Amino acid sequence: SVALTGDNSSSTNAKNAAAQFPNLIKVDVLKNPHHNGNCSDSLYKAYSPKYVVFTTKDGYLPSSSLLNKIQKLGVSKYYIATNSKDGNVVMSSNGTTINFKTRN
Repeated sequence: SVALTGDNSSSTNAKNAAAQFPNLIKVDVLKNPHHNGNCSDSLYKAYSPKYVVFTTKDGYLPSSSLLNKIQKLGVSKYYIATNSKDGNVVMSSNGTTINFKTRN
């Protein structure tokens, strides 16, 4: 499953969703909220993603502290795509494995 967060960097919505749907909130992929802000730990804990995808403009890369934090919270891999260089992030799955690539 995939969570597309848009501009929502608030942990409140993730906490509410986790309380209402405790077995449905866990996702395979979390699209990090817009602007790659340093979201609270509760957002990542609520979704418990295996993978996190960051898309960004040049100069708005996620901080090293954010990348370290998500790895400590159990994210096995993250992907960073800059719009001007990498283009779109394409995710595909056969139901067992998930693959990512970028496409301009």
